Amino acid sequence: MAGKETSPRLLPYNAAKSGVISFTEALAKEISEKGLSIKAFSICPGSVLTNMHYNMTAQEYGVKPADVKKSLETDFPIGMPKESLIMPWEVAEKVIRLLEGDISL
Repeated sequence: MAGKETSPRLLPYNAAKSGVISFTEALAKEISEKGLSIKAFSICPGSVLTNMHYNMTAQEYGVKPADVKKSLETDFPIGMPKESLIMPWEVAEKVIRLLEGDISL
């Protein structure tokens, strides 16, 4: 969601994500002006459990990235509730469904 919502200490990341969303929308409009019809999607999954997530959360809470990762095994993970986090493979599955034409995500 970094391209749609901003977060403190992530200015370059937020700007890059916003740029990708705007680029995608503008490209779709330009192509449609040439008579081609396309569906353009910008994937904005939210907090994906990657090394970047572990490192940023660890820096924010003054702990080690390994502590953030280990805390996900508990009822009280560091940073945010488990239900608001998504694994990279879950994002990939949704992208595959989109490419297959299933947009009822």
